[in-house]
Amino acid sequence: MTPTAATAAATRLTVPVLVETSAFRSELTLANRSGVTATLTLNYVESSSPAFGPGGATTVKLAPFEEQIIPEAVDWLRSHGVFVGPLDAAPYVGSLRISVAGTTAENVFAGARTASPSPAGGQFGLFTPGVYSGQEAETEATLFGLWADAENRTNVAP
Repeated sequence: MTPTAATAAATRLTVPVLVETSAFRSELTLANRSGVTATLTLNYVESSSPAFGPGGATTVKLAPFEEQIIPEAVDWLRSHGVFVGPLDAAPYVGSLRISVAGTTAENVFAGARTASPSPAGGQFGLFTPGVYSGQEAETEATLFGLWADAENRTNVAP
């Protein structure tokens, strides 16, 4: 279940950040919890390097109860016609608005796992779930639980 509730009429979700940099990459997860096909229009808006490509839209169909995990999400968008600059030409950071047709947004889950390889093996990163239309922060937000001491540090991206 998602951490925020959708209204029955919701038709859109926002995944706050997708990343493709020298250190971090995002993996996109999309899921359809309904018994009908969902058509998702993914609209990516590039924030970090829009001069290389401002973004754009592509469409994904999810069969009933289907989940897709898309590694290298920004590169996948690029390969599906979204205007993003060349791989590794610049750091790419943007948001993803998802319009839902065929079912309501409350039947769709979207989120991104952004991670970086650890020198000791494995990866470290975070998972950012999508939020439903009307639940996005518009001008400012408060982050609770940030921590910094000799052993721990919370990372916050701009």
